[in-house]
Amino acid sequence: MNHNVAGNSKREGLKIVMIGQSAAKRLIINSDMMKVQRLAERRSSQVGAKCGASMKRPISERFFEKVSINENGCHEWTGCIMPNGYGQFHKDGKTAYAHRVAYELANGVAADFVLHKCDNRKCVNPGHLFSGTFDDNMADMVAKKRQAHGEKNSHAKLNAEKVKAIRSEVGLHREIGAKYGVTASLVSMIRSGRIWRNV
Repeated sequence: MNHNVAGNSKREGLKIVMIGQSAAKRLIINSDMMKVQRLAERRSSQVGAKCGASMKRPISERFFEKVSINENGCHEWTGCIMPNGYGQFHKDGKTAYAHRVAYELANGVAADFVLHKCDNRKCVNPGHLFSGTFDDNMADMVAKKRQAHGEKNSHAKLNAEKVKAIRSEVGLHREIGAKYGVTASLVSMIRSGRIWRNV
């Protein structure tokens, strides 16, 4: 018997066995991966069904479960509050001001500017809300002294004491301004009462 032929046939047999084992391992691995994938798909569909069910709830139902009615008549938002003090609500895939959503739910139309009669930023009582323009919003802010005025203004160079001193100074506005490190026009506005009215 030719040893080379015998050796070759043994090697071929070994290759077949090795190829067979490799294919079997691949089948086992593929089978396990398919089981894991099927399990993940089942879980994902269950979670999706739950989330979908909650997101399909009416907006008014989701909204009013986050409202607490106070004795003073304000309907305070108990959900998430923005750093500026207004409530926030997730609607149509976007974050919206809760008081604007309340106005829209009550009136059937959205408004660019919704103002508070009660000056309570958390309030979503439609009876305490009214629509307005940008100018109305600014005027309302000034009337309620919510703007950064006087020393609260981060750009203010003066304080109440300096303002009183400027008002009592005698001389030209530019000379007084140079003394306090401000412009002549600012001195003029202070002395005429156009700014720093609260002092």
